[in-house]
Amino acid sequence: MNEAVASVTPAGVVTASGDAYDVDVLVWATGFHASRFVSSLEVVGRGGVTLHEAWDGDDARAYLGVSVPGFPNLFMLGGPNSFPGSGSFMYFMEVQMRYIARLLAEIPPDGGSGHRCAQGHL
Repeated sequence: MNEAVASVTPAGVVTASGDAYDVDVLVWATGFHASRFVSSLEVVGRGGVTLHEAWDGDDARAYLGVSVPGFPNLFMLGGPNSFPGSGSFMYFMEVQMRYIARLLAEIPPDGGSGHRCAQGHL
């Protein structure tokens, strides 16, 4: 089906043109791009480079799924390649938070140059 859904009925869906489709299961795919992390935000790093440009659209990379070279003081939870196919989501979030807390503790009180992730870490 390649057109808008006008309504969902007990038997299925009705499209904008009025065609009715009976279905057993309805999967509502809204165009979410799982591989395009933070694509709805414009994150600008050093030199005016955006995160989208740094990742070349869909090649998201981050050290430990948390920090990205060229984007000091940007910390992500659940970033690229953060979670294995199995395991506890909460455990990995806790590990990432502990890592971020250590990094934040290392930033000088005056802000200094902040945290920097080296390119070689990826």
